[in-house]
Amino acid sequence: MLYFLESFRDKIIEIRGWKRNCLAISVGMLGVLALPPFLFLPVILVSLVVFHWTLDGILIKTKNHSKVFVFFQLFLTGWCFGFGFFLGGLYWVYNSFFVDPDKFAWLSPFAVLFLSTGMAIYVGFTASFSCIISRPGISRVVNICIFWVIFELIRGWALTGFPWNLLATVWANTPQMTQIASIFGVFGLSFITMLLASSVAVLGHKEIVARRRIIFSFSLFLMPAIVWVYGEGRLHYSQNQNVTGVLLRLVQPNISQKDKWKPLLLNKHINTLLSMSKRKSTNFSSLPTHIIWPETATPFDLTNNKEAIELFEKILPKKGVLITGSRRASPRTNLEKRIWNSMHVIIAKEGITGTYDKRHLVPFGEYVPFRKFLKLSKIVAGRMDFSPGIETTLLKVPNAPKAIPTICYEGIFQLKNPDIATNSRVGWFLNLTNDAWFGSSAGPYQHLEATRFRALEHGLPLVRVANTGLSVVIDPYGRTIASSRLNEKTIIDSMLPAKLENGTIFSKYGNWTLALLLLLFFSLLNFKTIKTLVKRSDH
Repeated sequence: MLYFLESFRDKIIEIRGWKRNCLAISVGMLGVLALPPFLFLPVILVSLVVFHWTLDGILIKTKNHSKVFVFFQLFLTGWCFGFGFFLGGLYWVYNSFFVDPDKFAWLSPFAVLFLSTGMAIYVGFTASFSCIISRPGISRVVNICIFWVIFELIRGWALTGFPWNLLATVWANTPQMTQIASIFGVFGLSFITMLLASSVAVLGHKEIVARRRIIFSFSLFLMPAIVWVYGEGRLHYSQNQNVTGVLLRLVQPNISQKDKWKPLLLNKHINTLLSMSKRKSTNFSSLPTHIIWPETATPFDLTNNKEAIELFEKILPKKGVLITGSRRASPRTNLEKRIWNSMHVIIAKEGITGTYDKRHLVPFGEYVPFRKFLKLSKIVAGRMDFSPGIETTLLKVPNAPKAIPTICYEGIFQLKNPDIATNSRVGWFLNLTNDAWFGSSAGPYQHLEATRFRALEHGLPLVRVANTGLSVVIDPYGRTIASSRLNEKTIIDSMLPAKLENGTIFSKYGNWTLALLLLLFFSLLNFKTIKTLVKRSDH
C-alpha cells in the first residue's frame, strides 16, 4: 500500500506547468461527484489527496526560486483546483438564465465562469498561504486543512457571502458523521473531512520515515472515526417527540418558473394552492392547523388586498394559520417606492398578524449591486430591486412555537447571533424557497443539504417548503421525517418535531468551538515554527 501511494505521488510531483494545472482542474471537477445529489464519497478523498500532492510538486520543483514566484505557482494551481470544483458544482446556475432566454440566455456562460472564477480564488489563497508558512511534511499537510476551513469561513461572509458546496455536505447520506455539527458547526465537519483526506496524503511522503507516517496517518484517521462513534451514540439515544397540537401541511404546487408570473395564469396558480390546501388528509384525522405555502406563492401584495386574504381565510379551520411567501410593497403614500420578498402569517378572521422580510438578497437575482455603474437588469421579474429586511425577527406563529424564518438561500448561512436559537420560545426553523429557477439539476439537492445543517447546529427542527421541491420536515438531529420529490405536485402532512430542550454546544458558543479546534491543531503541528518565531522576536 505504501509503495503504491509513494509511486503515485512521485508521478504527480513530476507533472509540471500547464499539465499540472490541467490535472488540478480535472481532479477538482472529479470531487464534485462527492457532492449532493451524487454523494460518491471516495472520489473526494482521491481529489483532495491529489490536490495535496500537486502542491508538494510545486514546492519540490521550485526550491531555488523566489518566494514570490513560489507563492504565485501555488496560488495558480490552487485556483485551478477550485475552478474545476466550482465549475462542476455550480454548473446549474445557467438554468436561471433560461427562464427568460430572450433577455438573459447570452449571460449564462459568463455567469457560471465568473462565479467559478471568483470562488476559486479562495482555494488559491488556501494553497499559497498554507504552504508558504509551513515546514515540509506533516505540518504542511495539516495547515492546508486549517487554511481550507478558514477560507471557507471567509467565503461564507465576504462580498455578501456564498457558503455553497462546503466539504461537509459530502456526508449528507451519513447522519452519524453530520452530528458533530452540533459541536463544531458545518465548518468543523469540513475540517474533519480534510483531515480524513490528509491521513491518506501523508502516507505517500516517502521522505518521512514509514513508521512515523503510519502512526500520524492513523492519528488523523482517528478523528473521523471518533466523530462517527459520537454520531452513532447521539442518534442511538435520540428521542422522537412532536409539538402537541401542531399539524402541518406543506403545499408544493410545482409551478414552472416560466409560467409563474404570466398574468393569464395567476388565478389558476392561486386556485391550485387553495385546492391543495383543502385536500383531505391521509395522515391526520382532523384538518391541518398550519398550512404553509412556498416563497412568493401569492403573486400580489397581500397587505393591500383584503379580498385575497378573505379568500385564503376560508380554507383555514377555526384558529387555523396560513404562512405564505409574498411580495410586499411600500404604501402608495410613501415618496420612495420599495418592495420586499416577504413571509406573512395569516389567521382566520384576523388577517395578517406577522411579517418577515428577507434580509439576505441574491445579488443580480433580486438586486443589482452598484446599479449606478452596472446597467443590468435583475433576473427576477420586475424592474425594481428588492429592499432587504431591517431586522432579524422571530416569527410569531399562533398555537405553535416561534420560528426562525428564512427565505430561499438565506437558509444556507449560519446565524449571525447563534444564541437566538437558545430562546426558550423558539421551536423551529422555517424556510420558504423557490428552486424552480434551477430546473432538474443538482442545485435543489445542494440547496437542501446546505440548509439541513441549521437544524444540526442548533438542535431545532427545520420545515422547508419549496415551489417545485424539495420540501421537507427535518428533525433536530438532521434526519428527514418527510420529503417530497423534485418537480412533484404534492402536499406533505406532518407533525412538527420538538426541539432539543438543552440545545447544542454550537448554539451556545457558535464558531468559537471551531476556532479552539483549529488553534489546537495549528499549535501542536507548528510548535517548532512558533518556537523559532518567539526566539527571533526575543533577539
